[in-house]
Amino acid sequence: MVYFSHRLAFALFLSVCLPTITACELGGKAATEESRPRPVETMSVITQDVEVTVDAVGSLMARQFIDLRAQEPGIVRTLRDPNGAEVSRGDLLLQLDTRQAAAQVKLAGANVAEARASLRKNRLAHERIGALQGEGVASEQSGDDALAGLEQAQAALEVAQARLVVAEAELAETAIRAPFTGHLGRWEVDEGAYVQTGEILNRLTDDRTLEVRFAVPERTAAALAVGQAIRLTVSSHPEREFQGRLAFIEPEIDTQTRSAQAIGTFDNRDRLLRSGQFARVELVLETRRAGTLVPVTAVRKAGEKNYVFVFDDNRAIPREVLTGVRLGELLEIRQGLDAGDAIVQNGHTTLDLAEPTLVRTVTVEDTRP
Repeated sequence: MVYFSHRLAFALFLSVCLPTITACELGGKAATEESRPRPVETMSVITQDVEVTVDAVGSLMARQFIDLRAQEPGIVRTLRDPNGAEVSRGDLLLQLDTRQAAAQVKLAGANVAEARASLRKNRLAHERIGALQGEGVASEQSGDDALAGLEQAQAALEVAQARLVVAEAELAETAIRAPFTGHLGRWEVDEGAYVQTGEILNRLTDDRTLEVRFAVPERTAAALAVGQAIRLTVSSHPEREFQGRLAFIEPEIDTQTRSAQAIGTFDNRDRLLRSGQFARVELVLETRRAGTLVPVTAVRKAGEKNYVFVFDDNRAIPREVLTGVRLGELLEIRQGLDAGDAIVQNGHTTLDLAEPTLVRTVTVEDTRP
């Protein structure tokens, strides 16, 4: 016969029951943790206009400029000075020696006067022969000769008049006048120098309006439209943003770069911008009014889909969204959210994507791991 002491029986009881009790307690604790609201930080979605932009780089150039060239050979008598001066349309910039050209004009004028006198003489002769023919005194041949003399005199006058026009044009070309208002560059000649026809003497630039030429990717070309706003920055004025407009779009895509060439214009009456400068361009393709934005950190990606958790009645409800452009730390939501929605900004990494999760709102410090 085997006897068990009371102490031994109690020990056996504990060894059998304690694991069961412990398991029950742990299960209850786990259930409590699962049902406890998760701490999250919430906010209302942001509503503001959203600009769709494309960035590019380009070079600035004056909208209007011209190389001043000598139209006639000659000696420089006067120059507009100083270099870089602002001039107005029609101002005299350079004058060549006019003596020879003026003499040619005078000679051509004398030839015109002589031709007119000859024409008058031949006209009177033609009229006289015509009267005599009417009386039956002059022959038909004399009438033909008088008519031919009249026509030759008329042609000689026209030739003389044409030569006078040429001489006057050559005289005018001894002077170079500003074809438009602008700024002169540096003269390449001095007074007294002899210049040849076609020689470049200076450059006149109208930089009151500047153009920037740039290219955008082929996929963006369809969104380009004349009149779109352009923002431009240059290294010489990094703190300033210059405003302009899209003025021209090349009708064809560049087959080498697969890009669309475009030109924007900028008011430069203050002359802060310089032709030839490198520029960074931001072209505004579209402005979407009252767009919906959320912090980038509020969007959770799962595979190819994006989700935002909507806060409603102490629950975080996963909602698939369609994202748009990024504006710094904000991301546009094209579909899936409405103005006035409250969302989970922080603390969503452990929330369930399949069904709503019970949550409680806290400060951002409370949501940090």
